[in-house]
Amino acid sequence: MPELNEEAIEELNQRWAEAEMRGDIAALDAMSTDDFRLVGPVGFVLDKQQWLDRYRNGDLVTTSLRFEDAQTHLYGDTAVSIGRHIQQAEYQGHPVNGEFRSTHVAVRAGDGWRLAGCQLSPIGGPPPFAPPGGPPRTGSQAVPAAQAGPAQAAQTRAAGRPELNHIIVPAHDKAASAGFLAGVLGLHAGLQTGSFVPLTLSNGVTLDYMNRERFEPQHCAFLVSEQDFDAAFGRIEGQGVGYYAEPNRSLPGQINHRFGGRGVYFDDPNGHLMEILTATGG
Repeated sequence: MPELNEEAIEELNQRWAEAEMRGDIAALDAMSTDDFRLVGPVGFVLDKQQWLDRYRNGDLVTTSLRFEDAQTHLYGDTAVSIGRHIQQAEYQGHPVNGEFRSTHVAVRAGDGWRLAGCQLSPIGGPPPFAPPGGPPRTGSQAVPAAQAGPAQAAQTRAAGRPELNHIIVPAHDKAASAGFLAGVLGLHAGLQTGSFVPLTLSNGVTLDYMNRERFEPQHCAFLVSEQDFDAAFGRIEGQGVGYYAEPNRSLPGQINHRFGGRGVYFDDPNGHLMEILTATGG
């Protein structure tokens, strides 16, 4: 039976960080439970297969990862560690560097400890209702505006412009529909939460898919890089999905070149008209 002490959990967390940097799927698989869940910094949820597929598909490349200042609490056969997660990584060629507050849950299983879950939260400032005059944030605690967490962002938005948070996308089969668009865009749909299956975009906006029998078709457009356009368009063609150069579904089998970029409209399984484009007129 594995030892029940903080040193054993610290060693597990260290092995996890090293395996993430190596993209070692076998090691990550061995040190995690079958029902492992990862909750990302903007609320998306990955099951174990989705978590490992990011490395298996080459989508995620982690060059540096540290789990520091962790405090571990033991509860029988369960251990909870809370620390700072500092990473340098790329997802599909896009930087996903950051510093997060991370919670690891480990359970004693068989001949060793296994990770059952990890949750990442952006490190932000105090909530808007916090009294003034609190301790100043200095050194590693200071967070630049570009890396502000939800609490700081809420304060900024209160004095500025509102931001889109989510939209509801009606569907006949919410899981299949979210999975379809996720597949085209190279993303992962989240697990069902309440009535919704979420698909979170890189800017934090969520498409919440919800089952309905009757609904009007909607249009959603996604700004992508040239590289991501190539990949997504390849998936559209590979699946035999109908696509068009114009929003009225004219010029089928063609793309457009508005604003010096590329764009294409394509059908989703529910009759919605989706769009990817590499340039806008704004």
